[in-house]
Amino acid sequence: MNTILFSDEQVTAYLRDLMERLDNLGEETPKVWCPIGPSGAVLAQAAVRAGPHVASTIQHVLLTFDRATEQVSFPQDENPRRAVEGRNVLLIDGSVHSGNTLMKAYRAVEGLGAKEISSYALVVRSGTSVLPSFFGLVIGDHDRAIFLKKSFPNNRLPVFGCVRKLSDRDQGRSMIHSGEHFIDKFSWSDFLYEMWVDRRRKAYLYERGGTIRGLISFRLTPGESILIDTLGVDKTFQKQGVAGHLMRWGETCGRNAHCGTIQLWSIERRKSWYEKRGYKAFGAEMDLDGEKFHLMAKKVLYNLPEDDVLTMGS
Repeated sequence: MNTILFSDEQVTAYLRDLMERLDNLGEETPKVWCPIGPSGAVLAQAAVRAGPHVASTIQHVLLTFDRATEQVSFPQDENPRRAVEGRNVLLIDGSVHSGNTLMKAYRAVEGLGAKEISSYALVVRSGTSVLPSFFGLVIGDHDRAIFLKKSFPNNRLPVFGCVRKLSDRDQGRSMIHSGEHFIDKFSWSDFLYEMWVDRRRKAYLYERGGTIRGLISFRLTPGESILIDTLGVDKTFQKQGVAGHLMRWGETCGRNAHCGTIQLWSIERRKSWYEKRGYKAFGAEMDLDGEKFHLMAKKVLYNLPEDDVLTMGS
């Protein structure tokens, strides 16, 4: 995965070129802009600053897309048809991933009776199913672009201590006591054996002050999915954010391996904890060791379309 960093100067250069190209359209220049979501709104404002001579002639009609309901709305305009009907419209967004949002926005504006529809995105992923009329840069489906930032955030795990792979040297050390019998019945040797038998299996420990405080183990299938099978924190250190940090590392591993989704089996009483972190139950259940487990999953790569299949080159 590559990260492309855009400076403000680079973004301004792209937008200045866009404004010149739009200005060259003469009477056909879109005078109604529909920024898509917050990133589109920020980009639209920056574009106006890059070409201030046209600022007073442009009408902005914010458009939002709800991924859960697949619905397009115009939150700041009770009657968007009045602004759009019979006029040339520019859809503007920070980036196009699968193309689903852009296509939904296009259809919504088309349904309002727009005369012509143009579109712009600063960044386009190569696997998108819909291409904007103007765009700045094409990146890979697993790459990410960060722009219009005054600072660039680092990934973070626990501030103190370390997260590390389980190793042979851990076999003589005490196992964590999580209070969950289906975790505590295993030894470090059991996890090491699983890793030896199946090279896709990984196990990481969180250690601090000479004490192992937590464990996460998962099966990683690059390009497909990651299945978390164990997440345990010693009872002494529970409710201190350890589980969240280990989950964050598991998701990072999946993303770096180009996995589309992350899956896990949650016990009944932990289901809401995972739901708060974006996981959804899919109806599959099983009873094991006196516990009810629910199959849950969420996307790891945010650019995937709803069917979880990359539209490479389409």
